[in-house]
Amino acid sequence: MEIAQANLNVEGAGHSAAIHSKNDEHILYAGERLTVSRFLVNQVSSKMVGGSFQNGLAPTTTLGCGTWGNNSVSENVTFKHLMNITRVSYCLPNRAVPTDTELWGESK
Repeated sequence: MEIAQANLNVEGAGHSAAIHSKNDEHILYAGERLTVSRFLVNQVSSKMVGGSFQNGLAPTTTLGCGTWGNNSVSENVTFKHLMNITRVSYCLPNRAVPTDTELWGESK
């Protein structure tokens, strides 16, 4: 883990990593800690990180690396990222505004 994260810190924070394991504990441990936008399990990273019908990642040749890599997106960049979208928003008068405690929990 230390070597993988050190490598990411030098040449690829936010990009991707892969693990070959059947140990769910190891997979979860690495997936929660490595600063990557894509974490492939038991896949050939060079072939699958750009998306595949088999893994659910959007097919692309442009990989967003999130704020770890100074990007604005942390997913595979597709046509949807190049579209201008207008969202029309109305005030929702009956919508309750949560309290600070509801949002952040009890302060200690």
